[in-house]
Amino acid sequence: MENGTPIAITCGCPVGIGTEIVLKALIQLNPRPGSYLLIGPNRLWEAAANLLTRNGTPAEDLHELFSSQYVLWRDPSEEGKAEGAVDFRSLRARQGLEARGLFEHLNVSEQEHCLETQKQALILACDEALQGRISGIVTAPIRKRALQNIDGENYPGHTELFDALLNSSNRPAQMCFTGAGFILTLASVHMPLTEVPGSLTRERVGQTLLNSIEAAATFRARSTGCETHLEMQTSEKIRVDVLGLNPHAGENGLMGFEEAEVITPVIETLNEELAESLDVDIRGPFPADTYFARVAKSSKAQEGDRPDVVVAMYHDQGLSAYKVLSAGQGVNWTHGLSIPRTSPDHGTADSIAWRGIADEASMVAALKLAQELAG
Repeated sequence: MENGTPIAITCGCPVGIGTEIVLKALIQLNPRPGSYLLIGPNRLWEAAANLLTRNGTPAEDLHELFSSQYVLWRDPSEEGKAEGAVDFRSLRARQGLEARGLFEHLNVSEQEHCLETQKQALILACDEALQGRISGIVTAPIRKRALQNIDGENYPGHTELFDALLNSSNRPAQMCFTGAGFILTLASVHMPLTEVPGSLTRERVGQTLLNSIEAAATFRARSTGCETHLEMQTSEKIRVDVLGLNPHAGENGLMGFEEAEVITPVIETLNEELAESLDVDIRGPFPADTYFARVAKSSKAQEGDRPDVVVAMYHDQGLSAYKVLSAGQGVNWTHGLSIPRTSPDHGTADSIAWRGIADEASMVAALKLAQELAG
């Protein structure tokens, strides 16, 4: 928290686990007064507090939390009187024993109101950031439909939204993940698999590698002396491992040409160009099928033999393994914005929402990392 400026926390999907894990995490962290700005309808935060109280959280702990932190909302439906406002008191009864999430049990008007709440929370957070009133943003999980038609634009995810609204540089923001002993970055993010190969130009892969190096350097500088959930490599040289796109990293062109024609030339060029200005070692491309098992084994046996950053070519290639390695404490970090933005590395968890059983570990890690990066 910079100069006493709070970190904003958006409510996420009202019928997901967002508000539950936010309150659980804050109670666990016991922050100083004024450390956080909770963005979302008062009645939503109150409903989540009532849920925790019914599940054993002392009411006085929640009262102390709300009296010491800020809450922001600007919406005429604050008291739940607008058409489509969700009655949170009836959510558990509506869900019953069915396997579907709560969102599917809402009528059309309630669903639209639910999506609008998520959208407005994010817009408010961006407005607060642009006005200099917050030092970071932590976002609870949302439904991607909430990111459609924001000022006429459709965004596939948080990263793209914040890149458009809070990135003042001429370089794209970078989706990063922390929590498994190294940073994971992605050369392509929210796109169909069929579009991935064509998107992997030398320019795009090169920019991702540069962003990844900068993210590692930023994290080292900001986290020095801080207790963090992320145990990164501590050697001076920044090591970046790059995965191939194809099986066996292309097998010398037998299973694809992207490694030979795109990825390898970029690695060689950057190693040469950065040799005099940065202490960087970029390696690869490595076959993705065996890579993470090898890194996990080497991390346990020899701390110095793991990378600072791993660059995956597409979303599930990196995240499927990373979420296993991070053991529920992974964090999504958008590097390259005017202020830090983090979030848990999971979704709305519809099947367990509003039951009081959601695990807050990833949200705790996200809040800690936001505080560290905010300074």
